[in-house]
Amino acid sequence: MPAKTVKLKSGVTVDIESTQHAGPLTAVKFKKDNGWCITTIGGVGCIGTLHEIHQGAIYHLEGQFVENTQYSTWDFKFKSYTVNVNTTNGIRELLIKECPGLGPSLANRLVTKFQSQTLKVIETEPGKIADFLKIGFEDASRISEWAKGQAANLDMKQRLYKIGITQGKVKKIIDLYGMNAEQKIKKDCFDLTKVHGFGFKTVAQIADLIGVPADDPGRLRAALKYSIDELSNEGHSCLHCNDVIRKAFELTAVNQSKLKPHLQSLLELHELISEHEPWDEYKKTNNLSL
Repeated sequence: MPAKTVKLKSGVTVDIESTQHAGPLTAVKFKKDNGWCITTIGGVGCIGTLHEIHQGAIYHLEGQFVENTQYSTWDFKFKSYTVNVNTTNGIRELLIKECPGLGPSLANRLVTKFQSQTLKVIETEPGKIADFLKIGFEDASRISEWAKGQAANLDMKQRLYKIGITQGKVKKIIDLYGMNAEQKIKKDCFDLTKVHGFGFKTVAQIADLIGVPADDPGRLRAALKYSIDELSNEGHSCLHCNDVIRKAFELTAVNQSKLKPHLQSLLELHELISEHEPWDEYKKTNNLSL
């Protein structure tokens, strides 16, 4: 079947039946605190949640084209994305914060010279590092051994530093998940919200970084709990389910009908209490002594 193409006002021709779109991010027209935004990517208006905004970077989106009748055009509404950016900022932060014997000056020189290959060169070619930095081979070997010992998590660490996660939080993540942390954390990223210092928005950034879907059950349950906390902080002691779901929708941009079953699940697991459940029973279920 031939593609159904449409030429947009920007001059870009798109297949409106495609589930993928890619291109450089050239403008952010609107953005909420939760990352939901309206952007221009590859000459197309794109709608979805981005926690990483890199002007000029290439974004690969998955979703669908939807007709924008108000402006007589087509937008791409995306559910997930990946982004190709220069990773040297994350590498530089990783070296400065964790590599023994490398301060800001030497770290800057390394990433300026070797760019995205810096960690690989450090790990496999200590002689090249010694010559370039004008340091002894023994010192360069120590740096190389550090990289080898950290190899399983180096890639994830530098990406965490790139999105602004602090050294203390990076250490907590690695201590919690150990070797090959990225593979383990993907299974239930939002378990991190149980760790002191990791709020929903921070964990959502990490989830987006490692490719956790927008409608991941753990994400939706965490968003509902966070919404309850936020609304409670506003002075509400008794919340309507619809208010909680609307708040969670603002955080996730996931259809509200998908959020309702997860709210019901939290109630059934006695992680939340409803007006229909006796308080004494709730205390007993959750081992409370209030």
